[in-house]
Amino acid sequence: MRKNNIIFCSFLPQDAAALAYTLRAEDRRELAASHPGQEPASLIAAFARASRCAFSLLYCGKVAAVCGVVAPCLMGTRAQVWLLTGEEVEKIPKSFFRIMRGLVRYFLEIYPELFVFTDSRYKRALRFAKHLGASSAGSLSVGKNISFLEFIFRRNNNGRSH
Repeated sequence: MRKNNIIFCSFLPQDAAALAYTLRAEDRRELAASHPGQEPASLIAAFARASRCAFSLLYCGKVAAVCGVVAPCLMGTRAQVWLLTGEEVEKIPKSFFRIMRGLVRYFLEIYPELFVFTDSRYKRALRFAKHLGASSAGSLSVGKNISFLEFIFRRNNNGRSH
């Protein structure tokens, strides 16, 4: 998809280093809390390799975000989604939200339930998950005094996604 210099495409290996360079401070802190001592670029690449599918969002040729879905089996009932953002998403907040909302809908057509863990200190990400239609599901302690909150996305009762 291309609109106003926005391209949503399959993740490429070089996107990991490009995004790592411009990661939002909150995303960088979240990665450091969940994977201490590991470099963002190698983590992003590992997340993409573990994913059933991974995507990149480019704005004016720069990697603004990468995301994907990790599932134990292709047609399972539950999958984990992940998203990391760079500074470029600040320039396209409405488009970014619409694209991510569409991606959640797409993933929910494949998996009836999606989950994501978010650093409880990352207020913008917590609001974002709720605006996308996620429900709070619990928490997980990581390290010293750091918790990650779990959010769940589910298909509506009529079998369609949110």
